[in-house]
This record gives sequence, structure tokens and C-alpha cells, in this order.
Amino acid sequence: MQDITAKDVISGMKTHFDTKAAEGIRAVVVYQLSGDHGGVWTIRVKDGTLEVDEGMASGTVDATVSLTTDDFVKVALGEINPMSAFMGGKIKVDGNPFVAQKMQALFTRPSM
Repeated sequence: MQDITAKDVISGMKTHFDTKAAEGIRAVVVYQLSGDHGGVWTIRVKDGTLEVDEGMASGTVDATVSLTTDDFVKVALGEINPMSAFMGGKIKVDGNPFVAQKMQALFTRPSM
């Protein structure tokens, strides 16, 4: 059993956000997490700033990423490769997959 939950990862996003890496980037990504303590969160990046809101975004969304809470935590911790998980069907992306992929580079990894 993992000590870090999906909600822990979501709530820690601002702490692990790399403002320099996000300069010049504008993106809205929705994460739909299924399983224990799942839910929907909207991540907005705008020129080095980050907003994290529970719930579905209103307006334009660049990508919607769907996966289980367990796989979300494993990706955040670097325990599984997100591209392999995507190719294996564990991660589904509706919209621009390149925007979803870019999001990973905007955060440092939480430690266990």
C-alpha cells in the first residue's frame, strides 16, 4: 500500500511546481481519476503560474487525462513511465496528448 494518495499529489502540486519551466506556457488539463479517493481536477498553467481546482473546467480544455488514482500516484513518484502507461492503455488522453505530456516536466517529484 502506498503512503502517498492521489489527493496528496494534487494538493502538493503548487509546492512542486517549477515556475521557470512553466514560463510562456498556457495550458488547461483536466485529470479524471478513478478508484479510491478519485475525482476530477482542473490544472491551469499560465505563464509560470498554477491554479489547481477540484471539478471540471469551464471553457476550453487542452487535454483530459483519465487514469486510476494508483497509476496517477505511480506516475507522480516516477514508479511507472507515463508513455509506457499511455501505450499500454492505462492512461487515456482526450485532446492534445502533447500538452498532457508537457505537464509532467512542470513539476518536481514528491518524495515518499
